[in-house]
Formats: sequence, C-alpha cells, structure tokens
Amino acid sequence: MSRDGCCGQVYSCLFDYDTPRIALIKSRKIGLLNRFIQLGILAYVIGWVFIWEKGYQEFDTVVSSVTSKVKGVVVTNTTELGVKIWDVADYIIPAQ
Repeated sequence: MSRDGCCGQVYSCLFDYDTPRIALIKSRKIGLLNRFIQLGILAYVIGWVFIWEKGYQEFDTVVSSVTSKVKGVVVTNTTELGVKIWDVADYIIPAQ
C-alpha cells in the first residue's frame, strides 16, 4: 500500500505505533527504592484517601443544566381526558 498524501497520513496515524525500550536494571538498592515508592503511593491511597478521609463516601451537589427546544402541538385521546390538544406550554414541565 502506498502511504502518500492525506490517506497515507491517516493510515500512519491509525496503524503505526512506537514501543518503548525496556531496560533491566539489576540493582537491589534501586529495586527496593522502586518498591518502597510504589508501596508509599498505595498506602497513601488506601490509608489516607479511603480510610481516613472516607473518600468513598463523599457526596457532591449536582451542577448541570439541560436545555431543549420544543416545537409543535400534540393531540392525545385518552379515556380519562378525551381528545386533548397540547401545545408547548402544556407539555413542558416545569412551565417556563
């Protein structure tokens, strides 16, 4: 397949990837330091965030809004109300 032009750039972006080089370091000091740092991060997350601060129980207020534009009329025929024509002011709850 040719990788020229725009199609080639899209092909390259989707299907080409880089892999990092992995280096094996045989040092007990660096290995222990690495594991202690990982253990410290894990202890912080479990101990402070979850247990002490009870982060899993936090609640927050909802901050959002939804806007929709409604047009037209609707005709309904029910046994309770009979034939009823609804316009925008009738079927928007709460009324604007």
